[in-house]
Amino acid sequence: MPRWTRPMAGTVDGKEVVATAVSLGDVTVSLTTPVGLAAANKQITVSLPGVKALDVLSARPLGAVPDGYDIGAAFSVKDDELVVIVAHPALTLGGAFSIRLRIIRFMM
Repeated sequence: MPRWTRPMAGTVDGKEVVATAVSLGDVTVSLTTPVGLAAANKQITVSLPGVKALDVLSARPLGAVPDGYDIGAAFSVKDDELVVIVAHPALTLGGAFSIRLRIIRFMM
């Protein structure tokens, strides 16, 4: 269930645009990295009731992201399922981490 809704307005390409940001709640993503020497992106899929396929989404970390890692795109290709891209560094020595993310849907 949405936790909050915020209206936004602005100009895009000279046209007035009104959008709304709706919090879909928080999720935890976990990543285990093997020992490796190649930077890569990992797709992590988690369940998120209320998300719809092709929603315009943003994932915002609620805590510190480990050095060298980055939270990338968030998207959904299937209702109630969220995919988050996590970039990891070129040198990984094995290990695991979990991070809480706030998921926001943008509607125009």
